[in-house]
Amino acid sequence: MIDIMVLIIASIAVYYGLKFKSQLVFALNVLVSSTSLGYLFVSAFGVGACLGLFCGLSSLTTSSVSREGKSFWVIATAPIGINTHIISKIFACQVLHFISSIIVVALSMVLYVFNPLVYVAVILGMALTLFTSGSLNMILGLINPYFDWKTPKEALNGGSGGINIFISILINYGLYGLIIFVTVKMIKWNYNIPYVVLADLIIILITAVISYLIDRKLFKRLLRRL
Repeated sequence: MIDIMVLIIASIAVYYGLKFKSQLVFALNVLVSSTSLGYLFVSAFGVGACLGLFCGLSSLTTSSVSREGKSFWVIATAPIGINTHIISKIFACQVLHFISSIIVVALSMVLYVFNPLVYVAVILGMALTLFTSGSLNMILGLINPYFDWKTPKEALNGGSGGINIFISILINYGLYGLIIFVTVKMIKWNYNIPYVVLADLIIILITAVISYLIDRKLFKRLLRRL
């Protein structure tokens, strides 16, 4: 649902942007000419990270283990490493969000085309935050997997009335709230954009590493229970 909403908003923005394209191009040309490539790269990374965080809010990784159902033991006994299990689930669940984000970036090029490095930065930012939100969302699904579902809808909800999904969304909001708080504070303290992005990047990286390590530990525990 969030992916559709993002695409609709982007399409509307491009539609109205085309009406003022000449003014927009002029303003962006002035901005680009007065800004270093490094500054643009860092800013673009931040934009991509924000887009990835927003799209990742609806991540399916919370129910990725539960959706295996009672056949999970077949996958668990396969000669595949834990890292492969976890990373493949995150990628499979986030690929649609990533594609949606790429489409948004492509739509923006109708209005203005930046240096290719700017788009590389956007993609890197999206990839990092999508991985982080996916890893974070998987924690509750591993703590309380729901294998006895009768319909695919039950599997997606993760059982318990979808409480796992709801709590995962709240956890994501907590991460977003922390990033917004740090960003606002640093801007009020007159820090430059690169330092703000760096601080947010550190928060995201720490979250990604910790959540992934927790995923590994919980996955191992789940395998021992089988």
